[in-house]
Formats: sequence, structure tokens, C-alpha cells
Amino acid sequence: MAINSRRKGKVGELEAAAEWNSLLPGAHARRSQQHSGTESASDLISPGTPHLWLEVKRVQKLNLQEVMDKSLEQCGELAPVVLHRKNDSQWLVTLRLEDIKRFAQQVSGAM
Repeated sequence: MAINSRRKGKVGELEAAAEWNSLLPGAHARRSQQHSGTESASDLISPGTPHLWLEVKRVQKLNLQEVMDKSLEQCGELAPVVLHRKNDSQWLVTLRLEDIKRFAQQVSGAM
């Protein structure tokens, strides 16, 4: 991975964590890589929303289904959530419709 891609990924994760925390003050989201250093962790750790697997993608072109499939492979019992955005665009959140109830419960608990 190129240094610029790595830096953009880190900046995207920090930005997504800040946005997540501004919407859900009790979430306490942070980058997982800086804390655990493992590839098996989601991009963000959010103690206030513990049943969610938070992946962050800050790219111009995104195969969302591919990202979701990979998240499903890795997330175990957690509900996969993808936070993503393109340059000069707003952050979007994608999750499976079947996980919306779980997501709503986590969000209401984090507020």
C-alpha cells in the first residue's frame, strides 16, 4: 500500500470516528489499528456501540458489496456497518436491512 493511500486511510478513519462521536456522544469511537495493531480488528472500535463492526472507506470508487462481504467474513456475531465517502461528499452509512433493529438499539443506547 502506498504511503499516500495509508495516510488517506488513517485520515479517513479519524474523520469518520469524529463524525460518529459527534452524532453518538456515548460511542467513544477511535481507530483500532493504533490500539490493537491487528488486521482482524474493524477500522473503528466503539465501546458505546459494541455490537457493531465499523469499517471505514475513504475512496472515490467503492465496491460496496465487496466491502460488505469482507466485513461479514470478519465480523463474527457483530453487525457490519460501512462508513464511506468520496472526496467533497458527505459521509454515508451502509448496513444490512436485517441489522437495522440492532443498529437502532445500539444508537439509542449510545445517546
